[in-house]
Amino acid sequence: MDRTRYLSGGALHTQPPRETSLGLRFEGLDALRGIGAPLVVYGHYTLMTRPYEESYLWHTSLYLLVDVFFLLSGFVLAHAFYDRPNFNFWEFTKKRVFRLWPVHMVMLAAMALLMILAGDPLYKRGLVLNAFMIHNVGIGHSLMVMINFPSWSLSVEFVTNLVVAALVLAIPNKRLNSLVLAGMCIASATILFFTVDDLDTFVENVHGGLNTGLLRGTLTLTMGILAYRFFIAHRSWFERTSPLRTMIVGALLAAFFVSLFVPVRSVNTDLLFLPMYALLILAMANPGPFWMPIMVRFRFLAGISFSLYMVHMLVIKFIMEVPLWAGNYYAGLLVAFALSIALATVLHFKIERPCYEWMTERWSAKTLRKGPSVAVTPATPEPAAYSDSDTVIWKPASR
Repeated sequence: MDRTRYLSGGALHTQPPRETSLGLRFEGLDALRGIGAPLVVYGHYTLMTRPYEESYLWHTSLYLLVDVFFLLSGFVLAHAFYDRPNFNFWEFTKKRVFRLWPVHMVMLAAMALLMILAGDPLYKRGLVLNAFMIHNVGIGHSLMVMINFPSWSLSVEFVTNLVVAALVLAIPNKRLNSLVLAGMCIASATILFFTVDDLDTFVENVHGGLNTGLLRGTLTLTMGILAYRFFIAHRSWFERTSPLRTMIVGALLAAFFVSLFVPVRSVNTDLLFLPMYALLILAMANPGPFWMPIMVRFRFLAGISFSLYMVHMLVIKFIMEVPLWAGNYYAGLLVAFALSIALATVLHFKIERPCYEWMTERWSAKTLRKGPSVAVTPATPEPAAYSDSDTVIWKPASR
């Protein structure tokens, strides 16, 4: 099996990235998901088990991980679907349902059962909206999204995915639809800037009916698509390696972690982080020979990241309802990580992947499956979270 070769400083480096019959994965982007999903578990556990005054996380920006997942989703969906010449709206819609719905429904049922056992209120209308993945589009009371509340981002992603797909088909000229996507991105950012204090919002409506979660998804999904098109347009530059580029990638990774954990919550400051995250995704699409061996260590977490994102709130609620650890924060956090990863592994290999493959084989067009599109093994949350998408394939251009 061939290995990708990187030329840096006159030395020929060889690294063994994951290969398929169609090319190479974006290992760096997978790593961001593999890093981001456990951080979401950590953040939610801390916020739900420690009072406001005791947790500095109330003042940090870990909520921006969802925006990173949206950016990743836009980038990889542009590669896997939007920018392909044989793009088909109906096939795309089916694959998004196959990708998101099975895990979502399993976790919806599990969380609803736990809520009933705990004596929590459960709304029939909320269940219906959740079942159709339209529970965070500006209709219904905010309590309806609180069944498995991380799934609000699935609702946003599903709707924005379809809106962008319709736009790409309605305006096939890529340059023109890029301008429209840029306009949607700027408009969403402007509305959010003048209507909310920060991006830690998703259920509220502004201006009479614009859902803030949908605005966040539109802003970052379109930014991710535009980032991918910039990446393709300057592909040869992103294939180059040098000590300077290695340091730039490291600086962007450091800035990424600092932006999430530094306890600074000034009004609208977090909007400024989004362009930096887009630059990080551009850099991590091909991080180079120094960073690649580090990134591939996150393959397993990247693979289960969507399931981990979806299952962790069930685990946290169970820990809160069954106080076996007598308020010991660190013991509970360890249990939350262990149970979440274990359940996510089962969910990924027994539900997420088999359902996607079976549904794709049964109901997806055979001509598309045989064509030169993408492999059908799902790999992420999509930040989104994972928010996310099909296996991401990219093969560097030959020199």
